[in-house]
Amino acid sequence: TSPILGSPTTAPTYAATSATRQRHPCAPQWRGIVAAVCGDYNQGKTWLLAKLTGAEFPAGNPVHTPGLSARSVRVSGRDLVVLHTAGPNSPVLSVTDRALQEKRAEELLLGDLVFELADVFVYVVGDLSADEQIKMQQLKTHLRQAKPGRRVPMIVVHNRQTIRERDVMDDAVRELTEIY
Repeated sequence: TSPILGSPTTAPTYAATSATRQRHPCAPQWRGIVAAVCGDYNQGKTWLLAKLTGAEFPAGNPVHTPGLSARSVRVSGRDLVVLHTAGPNSPVLSVTDRALQEKRAEELLLGDLVFELADVFVYVVGDLSADEQIKMQQLKTHLRQAKPGRRVPMIVVHNRQTIRERDVMDDAVRELTEIY
């Protein structure tokens, strides 16, 4: 299964790290930890990145492809390369069998690519669905299997953007504490 998306694909066969990764001669000379920001479509990944880094995503990125953008930023004096995914389940412009198949193939490819490049994962969720829990568990399992001996952190960010009252937030925190 794809480490990011949880759907069938070829499993990664090697682990690249920021220290050993070979760079293409035309690639930007970025340094630092590679952080992948993942999660389903429209969960607040771009908003979170803007708040944490002060950078804008995806507009104006030096590297961008449909579904994935990358940017080198400095946060608290440290170099960081951020891989920002559109997330699975973003809508297609033309609903045809071919367009849907191509969309799924693109999501699987980008998920595998991000899995190979990242040193740390930031997984953004909303109200935490069972589907998101399954994807995070699959990512954790793939990290253990494909990158043995390496501790690859996964940070889960709960973007509860609909909560406005303090007591409702307290209830949400209690619920999440019970889940974890």
